[in-house]
Amino acid sequence: MRSILFVVVCTALPLLAACSGAANKPEDAATDVSADTTADGPADSRTTCVPGESWPCGCMQPGCEGVQTCGDEGSEMAPCVCECDGYFGELPDAEGESVAPSWDDGVLVAMTFNVMCSMCSNDEGGNEDWEHRVPHIGDVIARYSPDLVGLQELMFGTEVEQVLEVAPGYQALFPKDLTPNVFGLTEEPDAVILFRADRFSVQESGFFWLSETPDTDWSGGWATSNLPRVVLWAKLKQTTDGRELYFASTHFDNNYPNQEMSAPLVLDRLGPWAEGYPLVLVGDFNSKPDSVAYSTLTQGVDGKGFHFLNAFDLAETWSAVANLEPPPSYDPDHRIDHIFMAGTPTWGCAWWKVDQFVYGEKDQYPSDHFAMAASLVW
Repeated sequence: MRSILFVVVCTALPLLAACSGAANKPEDAATDVSADTTADGPADSRTTCVPGESWPCGCMQPGCEGVQTCGDEGSEMAPCVCECDGYFGELPDAEGESVAPSWDDGVLVAMTFNVMCSMCSNDEGGNEDWEHRVPHIGDVIARYSPDLVGLQELMFGTEVEQVLEVAPGYQALFPKDLTPNVFGLTEEPDAVILFRADRFSVQESGFFWLSETPDTDWSGGWATSNLPRVVLWAKLKQTTDGRELYFASTHFDNNYPNQEMSAPLVLDRLGPWAEGYPLVLVGDFNSKPDSVAYSTLTQGVDGKGFHFLNAFDLAETWSAVANLEPPPSYDPDHRIDHIFMAGTPTWGCAWWKVDQFVYGEKDQYPSDHFAMAASLVW
């Protein structure tokens, strides 16, 4: 059965339960919830306890178990922590009152980031090795606190788990259960979706390949030599008001004519959703603004029909965020990664930013691509 891998990792915030073996149990998750009742009645009314001692408490999320833990002083107790299978997020409190969200329902911060494949790294070149780059990737994500993230060029599911460990509060989707390819691989995280699990729930998800046979696993594109490329999508529901949207992540192959042929296929497959829902598409398109593929995506096939808007073009302001002095130059005319929008409602963009932070003793970038983030008004 074809499916999307649904990965979640526990956060390390002090009030959340510790995740034992999180890297080996990606399906486990925990969320902090205030509660004053246990499954069997009122919570233990003890006023003193042994530091570190824990006992069951009430968790209002079905399928979850609550645990309350004694504080360091033997009397201070942390809130009830819900340990859930496949869930991470804020829930109603013990009285059934909704917990105030930490976001503006009408604003989405979207990010796209080609993290550069783990085997592409080398200490002699312009980047650190993968193990050193992973924390930097987490730092880049944290700097913008995006609600939705499209990652490209991850190679294995274990690498997705590594990213989640440094980006707490997100869940991940990527294609899995594929027909084994020539290397025996059955998952393809070249296109990954991260979403804030306290803000969104997954309604549907799927993927298709950028090829003449888009529903055939591992089918390659139109060039003589190319890598199989995929578009991953998810229909998400906002937890506060039930609004739904589609979000997609992709990575166009860089060999001609794959970009030009992939663009019409994407419009054909995603366009119908824009008739009734907001739609955000992010990725590494290997296509500059003056390219044929970019023109197709933003103007339609032959300049007609369904097309996308680019967040950069709508942004009230844009900036390059850097930690070097003087800051490196940046020319947006050379960007090949994009954040596109379509569908209802009328989109706006408060800001668009490109991240140029460097890390380590050698002041190296975490990838050969810059992460881009945009604050979208929907």
